[in-house]
Amino acid sequence: MNDYDETVRLQAVTVLGASGNPQVVEPLIKKLEDSVAQVRGAAGEALMQLQWKPKTDEDKGKYCLINRDWASCIELGKPAAAPLIAELNQTDSPIKIPVTRTLGEIKDPSAVVPIVSYLQSAPALRVRDEQLEIYEVTTTALIDIGKPSIDYLVPKLTNWQIAPYAAQVLDALRWQPRTDEELVRFQVALKQTDFIAINWGLVRSVLTRDLYSKDRAVVENALFALIGIGRKEVIDDLITTLYDKGNLPLAEAYLNSGHNRLMDAAEIWAMNNGHKVHEFKKGSQPVQWGRL
Repeated sequence: MNDYDETVRLQAVTVLGASGNPQVVEPLIKKLEDSVAQVRGAAGEALMQLQWKPKTDEDKGKYCLINRDWASCIELGKPAAAPLIAELNQTDSPIKIPVTRTLGEIKDPSAVVPIVSYLQSAPALRVRDEQLEIYEVTTTALIDIGKPSIDYLVPKLTNWQIAPYAAQVLDALRWQPRTDEELVRFQVALKQTDFIAINWGLVRSVLTRDLYSKDRAVVENALFALIGIGRKEVIDDLITTLYDKGNLPLAEAYLNSGHNRLMDAAEIWAMNNGHKVHEFKKGSQPVQWGRL
């Protein structure tokens, strides 16, 4: 069951499940955390075939996970959180949506980090409906868990793709920004255009300073925010930042921004850095000029 070949592990688990030997129960329990979903599933089926009866709360948590008995997991509470989190951390898990929902119902603070990590994984998916499902279930779960979510979400306000969802949770939890930077990033993530218009001096100051950050995520968040806000007085700052800190995704974002000077700057950057601009396949489009 510990072979490097997952096919061998799968066959071993299946054979031992059919053996009827109670001595193989403990090794099978360990395989519930195998790195391959098919092996984990087979281990669960083998334990059911052996009529395994869990005795400890920890094993009861694994038992309700095997049976996809989410109501029993919620009723069990915190002891069920550990096996649910272990499953959520598996990259190939096919049941992350119900696991996340269940963890939110259990309200164990130890689930915050893996749920935030799952939230961060959504932008990499190509299917928009799958992204939206992850956004919905993770934000709901984090709101259900409550205040322990806050400290992990505030730094995500500088992650352009998930900042709106982090801000949604923070807003629901009645979080209050402590600094000008947090306030501006929060309001931008919530797309509060009235706040931005009234406090443009502050907003511009914070986002312009962010352009000089050593953290690329902070820089990109500020760039996309300024493009979305669409004020002509920041165009020179945007172009300078592209030339100083540019990469292909940023250049593509400028190329698709809808603003002529930014599009021209992107073509110049591409030419100077050995990239070719394609007329009908330009690349990423995180935001358009003036359409925050």
